[in-house]
Parts: sequence; structure tokens; C-alpha cells
Amino acid sequence: MHSPSDSKAAMRSPQKVVQRHSPSVGYGTQQFKEYDGALAQLEAECRGHIKCEQQMKLHIECMQEKIDALQLEYKNQVTVSEKYMQDQEELKAKLKNQDSDLIQLREHLMLRELDLKALNDTKFNIAYQLTESEKTISFLKEQLSKTKLMIAA
Repeated sequence: MHSPSDSKAAMRSPQKVVQRHSPSVGYGTQQFKEYDGALAQLEAECRGHIKCEQQMKLHIECMQEKIDALQLEYKNQVTVSEKYMQDQEELKAKLKNQDSDLIQLREHLMLRELDLKALNDTKFNIAYQLTESEKTISFLKEQLSKTKLMIAA
């Protein structure tokens, strides 16, 4: 049939092959048909390769668009993630401050409760002293009345 060097030569200059192997140069019709068929096959393969190359270019272009879209989405997600992390840190700091404020408020409340207890104790003592003073006044009034009766009698 034909050797690899023939197909390489045919790929390089297919017109020269046709001219070199045309029936007018002295080859037989059968050989011309074989060479013509080989040339047609090579041309078909070449077109197939070109078609495949174009399809691959389209596929690469499509994949590049997907990659670009995914990279953009990734950047957006990173930005959103960074914002969430920053917000989380701010919330942690705010929570820490609120915890500190809560502790201070609890301490303040405990002090006020102690003050209230002390005031209630003082109130109880004053009420007791008042009752005792009223008893003493009643007793002294009785004594005064008895003393007046003794003086008057």
C-alpha cells in the first residue's frame, strides 16, 4: 500500500502527490485511485482533526468560563466568610462587654440587697425602740397620774 513517509509527504503537499502520481505521468489508473483514496482519507483525517481541535477549543472556552465563574463565586464566598468572621469577632467582643456589665450589675444588685437588708434591720430596731418608748411613756404617764393623785390627796 503506502509507507509512513508517503503519508507524510501527502500531508505536506497533497497537490504534488496528485501531480506526481497522476495517470498522465505514467502510473496506472489503479495506483492513481489508491493514491487518490489515500489522499482523500488523509484530507478527511485532517478535517476530523480540525473539527476535533475546534471542538476542544470550544470545550476549553466553556471550561474557562466555568472556572472564571467559580473563581468569582469563591472570591464572593471568601468575602462573605471574612465578613461573617469579622461580625462574629465583634459580637464576641460585645458579648464580653455585656457579660462584664452583667457581672457589675449583679454586684451592684447584691450591694443594694445588702443595703435593703440593713435598712430593714434598722427599721425593725427603730420600730422596736418606738414600741419600747411608747411603753415607757405609758408607764411614766401612769406614774405621773399616781403621783398627781398622791400629791392631791
